[in-house]
Amino acid sequence: MNKINNQHNRKNDEYANIGAKREVVIARRSPKDVVKICPICFSPVRYIGNVFEFILTYECTNPDCGWKGNIVVEISKEDYEEMKEKQKKKSKEQKNG
Repeated sequence: MNKINNQHNRKNDEYANIGAKREVVIARRSPKDVVKICPICFSPVRYIGNVFEFILTYECTNPDCGWKGNIVVEISKEDYEEMKEKQKKKSKEQKNG
């Protein structure tokens, strides 16, 4: 037990010495569990092709946005559904308010 506590304290000391830097945790998800969305309007995007065989290009499915680019936001399906529900509630409140 002492050995575990010493390792834990050593790890905390290492993070304390980092200063302003933060620990970044990357969780790998299955591609089936992830939705790729537009960084501008948060609508789903569709893949439109490659540039130089290794850069993927996407376009926004929202016709009012029209965004095309290489950088998309990946979000879990659960989080995306939750975000859509919040947007619906917000738009209903604005219409009623």
